[in-house]
Amino acid sequence: MYFTLLFETNHGPTLIYELCFHPCPVWFPGGSNGQLEDAVCIPPHRGPHFMEGDFRLLLEHAGIDREATDDNQQNPRSRKIGIVCHNSGHGVEDDLNMMMAEMKAEGFVPKLMFSN
Repeated sequence: MYFTLLFETNHGPTLIYELCFHPCPVWFPGGSNGQLEDAVCIPPHRGPHFMEGDFRLLLEHAGIDREATDDNQQNPRSRKIGIVCHNSGHGVEDDLNMMMAEMKAEGFVPKLMFSN
């Protein structure tokens, strides 16, 4: 498996990142061709699975805000993340579950949108 994350925005465009396993977790911006030089970040553990802290690493390297606001830039609330699971790739369901748990711990609201 690999995962596409769709970060909520007020009016678009959608902020998109992908977690691929080559074989270690690698964060890519949406639309990337998957070459390592395009990676936003690669977790330092280099293990074959998602580990706690991997999502935080993306937030820090990509400068992603944890909160969304209304049209007047007021009333902050937890930001939603849509998750698309793809059958191909080296990730497994445990990677998805750990990633979603870390998203919640970081104050996001993850939602599984599609899984084959």
